[in-house]
Amino acid sequence: MSAADLVATLVRAKNANFVHVSSATILYLDYLLTFDWEVSLIWDSPWSAVKVLFLLTRYIPFMDVTTTLYYQITPGVSPTSCVISGRLAPASITVGIILAETLLAIRTWSLCRCSTMIALVFIATGLGCFIPAIIAVKDYIKTIQYLPSPVPTVLPCLLTKRDNLYIAYALVLAFEAVILGFTAVAGVAAYRQSKSHFVKVVFKDGVLYYVYLGALSLVNIIMILLLPTGYDYLLVFMHRVLHSILACRVIFHLRAEGNRGWISTTENKAGSTSINFNHPTEDSTITTTP
Repeated sequence: MSAADLVATLVRAKNANFVHVSSATILYLDYLLTFDWEVSLIWDSPWSAVKVLFLLTRYIPFMDVTTTLYYQITPGVSPTSCVISGRLAPASITVGIILAETLLAIRTWSLCRCSTMIALVFIATGLGCFIPAIIAVKDYIKTIQYLPSPVPTVLPCLLTKRDNLYIAYALVLAFEAVILGFTAVAGVAAYRQSKSHFVKVVFKDGVLYYVYLGALSLVNIIMILLLPTGYDYLLVFMHRVLHSILACRVIFHLRAEGNRGWISTTENKAGSTSINFNHPTEDSTITTTP
């Protein structure tokens, strides 16, 4: 490696670390800002699949983001620890993103009146997107190898790997596009029946959050394909952190609006559950099957 290449590598590594530290800062700051929401809206609620998904989505990022960042900036890291960290991080990030996407999909499914057909579409789409994504990540992990760092005090953990994670991000983007489409259609239908504040919150969160995540997935694909080593995975942690933050905030907003009385449920003689979107001047009822 020439002196010019070494300098360029070090500059890219330091800049990448700055972005990763920023991602971790956003994660911890959001946690502090929303901890009181978690206590009041989540802790005392009954245990359910959504609550478990929420807690996993909320807390797993602290493990992979913090651990990986530690090995990237701490001098004297052993080659074994470096490789283990490099392999665990993408696996943990993949699991975390799938959990967050599942949480958001459940929210969209609820907005779609808990339709069995839509549930099957979501399950089929999820399996079709996430299984190949997991395979791509697995192939990526197998190629990770340690390289002796020319400047271990500045760049302690130097790895080489195959740049194929764009496949996983493309598949995640495809799933997000499907969920976004159903969210938009269901949101417009619900808004026509009731212009309540609750419906506006659900529609806004669903559409805007998926636009943000989809745009970031697309940017990651472009960066992996076009940017040099060191910058190719620059926004991986940011993407992972925002997945967790936005998915959890969706649940916070839904619980908060429910506690304010914007929604209520009743059960009719046929056993169907009516979800009432309340408004100060008008009410609207959407009937769903159990």
